[in-house]
Amino acid sequence: MNTPIAVFFRVLVFLAGAGLTLYTIDSALRTFVLPRANRSALTGVIVNGIRYLLSMRFKGETDFKTKDNRLAMHPPYVMFILPIVWLALIIIGYTGMYWALDSSLHIQDALILSGSSLMTLGAAFHDQMPIIILTFTQAALSMMLIALLIGFLPTMYGAFSERERMVTKLETLAGSPPDPTEMIRRLHYVGILENADALQAQWGDWQDWFLQIQEQHTTLALMNFYRSPTPDRHWLTAAGCVLDCAAIVASSIPIQHGPYAGVVIRSGFLSLRSIADYFKIPYNPNPKHDDPIQITREEFEQVLDGLERYNIPVNPDRDYCWDHYVGWRVNYDEVLVSLARITNAPYAKWSSDRAVNWNKADIPPEAISGLEEIRQ
Repeated sequence: MNTPIAVFFRVLVFLAGAGLTLYTIDSALRTFVLPRANRSALTGVIVNGIRYLLSMRFKGETDFKTKDNRLAMHPPYVMFILPIVWLALIIIGYTGMYWALDSSLHIQDALILSGSSLMTLGAAFHDQMPIIILTFTQAALSMMLIALLIGFLPTMYGAFSERERMVTKLETLAGSPPDPTEMIRRLHYVGILENADALQAQWGDWQDWFLQIQEQHTTLALMNFYRSPTPDRHWLTAAGCVLDCAAIVASSIPIQHGPYAGVVIRSGFLSLRSIADYFKIPYNPNPKHDDPIQITREEFEQVLDGLERYNIPVNPDRDYCWDHYVGWRVNYDEVLVSLARITNAPYAKWSSDRAVNWNKADIPPEAISGLEEIRQ
């Protein structure tokens, strides 16, 4: 019976169904199409939910390789579940609209019609023109969502390949896990550290890389959770290593064009801050020069002592060196450690090693031997 109350209720159901459908489309566009950092609440719930479920599986475990293998499945699971959720919500939304348009339709019939239209099965048909038009829009919508996903995957993996090329390249200079001390030492060994043009080219490559991840890790936010092909490499620990290497060079090593390292540091901390803004990670945007950092003066002095043993020129004024290093590090210290924590980055010096309390079994032997060598 089409009483005013029944008509009003059906109008509400139609609007609710249309609103749910539009919300789902908006989520897909924000995730796949919009070229800027704009969060989708629905996508965020799915991403965080899957990450939480995976994290629960390795509570209490100490083998980081096992953790890394499981966390590597986080983005693929998200990419698999996201379209399922979107399609399910569209089916529910259209079910409400079909039911609201025809009082003779039962909910079950409306659901079958919605699922048949979305999958373009043709298993159910209704001869009312408004409903026929809706079935056409639903079928077209499902094809557009699938097309978006198909077009999105090559973009995602292309960006991943570009990012990992530099992360892998860093291993030849900084070792594994990446160590800023080792990077400076090898730059000196191959003659890049004292060659102004070669060093400037090196910083230029990393500046471009930071600009790249700033764009890709905010517009393609799932990129933050794509892990490197091997457990000991990670984009965040690579970023921390390059930033600390540049900060040590700019503050403590008197070479020609050493200050150009500051350009890399600025590119790096602006990039990391943009990613932190996307995840709503709090940080001080205007830190003071003497604000505390998570690196101690003793650790810094040990690094400089180690560099001197390899005949690398170090400014003898250690107070000057420490003061300038802190002035650089304070710009990225907070966001670097916070991002290492949320991305479950593997152990690396002065970045992820500050993010959590590591068990000795999780620390690579190379890192332990490197620390002992510096302290000698």
